[in-house]
Amino acid sequence: MSECGASRKRARVESLEKPVRDEEFWFEDGTITLVAGDVHFLVYKGILANNSPVFNDMFFLPQPLDHDDSRGPTSWATPVVHLSDSPEDLRHLLRLQMPGKDSRFFTSSDPSFHAISACIRLGHKYQMEHVVQQALEYLTIYYRSDYQNFGRANAHIPPNFHAEHAVGVVNMARLVDKPSLLAVAMLACCQLEGPVLVAGFVREDGTPEALTQEDLGLCIQAKESLIRASLDLALRVYAPVSSQCRIKPSCRKLLHMFFNSTRKQDGYMTSVNPFLSWSIPLAHFFRTRQESPCDECIVQLGLSNDIERDALWKTLPSLLGLEIAGWIGDSQVLPG
Repeated sequence: MSECGASRKRARVESLEKPVRDEEFWFEDGTITLVAGDVHFLVYKGILANNSPVFNDMFFLPQPLDHDDSRGPTSWATPVVHLSDSPEDLRHLLRLQMPGKDSRFFTSSDPSFHAISACIRLGHKYQMEHVVQQALEYLTIYYRSDYQNFGRANAHIPPNFHAEHAVGVVNMARLVDKPSLLAVAMLACCQLEGPVLVAGFVREDGTPEALTQEDLGLCIQAKESLIRASLDLALRVYAPVSSQCRIKPSCRKLLHMFFNSTRKQDGYMTSVNPFLSWSIPLAHFFRTRQESPCDECIVQLGLSNDIERDALWKTLPSLLGLEIAGWIGDSQVLPG
């Protein structure tokens, strides 16, 4: 090989081996260099050690030194710790740690799925309970253990999430053993189209996220149970008129007309979400007609709708093929 060719080869190798400094987390007075993938993060060892017993133990082990002359005449060597995490995940975690653990990532705007996912997975890995708790608190705003957020289509999806991210929420709930979150997230997964449910999605760092074979099987089986529950609920809600009704023949006829109209609509009679509220299609149906049921029957329908959905929600774990001790469908008293 010629000298010129060898020189070009050395230049290419040196270029490939040259570390990439993270633009967001590179503090000139940092005391530890974290390496995730090919990205170097120069941060403060004390903050991480204080917030994570895993990092604390890791930093006590002898580490190689990074002799970085690019800092100038006052440069010093910092320990280097190589992590198996992706740069994207580590960056999300560090945003909560610099400058301190009281930083909250959802005070001014809603976090992305990727931020929540990274904080739960890495928070669990590095035993940062405050990080995991903050992320779970945000998730339970939307994935609540009551049926209200499933009363309207997609109301359970956080602002910066997509529907398929429910797959990741199921995996997070499994990881941190959060049974109430697991049930609601699995119900959200059941709303997905078959190909999306099977394939999952790809995280921002390129890692595929999919349900385990066991959870995928539960969701596929649960879809049929949920559709049957939707039909059964509709029959029970709209069978009777109010006992206080004074025009029963008329109300019975109108309700029968509404019942027949909903049979032709996708998303209600055979919905995979039996907790959809019937108040919206009911109001829309009678807005287009000159006559409507009496006030007593309308009140009775709304009450029956809520009672039946509440009773069905209490059976949600069994509909999904899950065993959750203590489940009563109330987020305020449900353990775990």
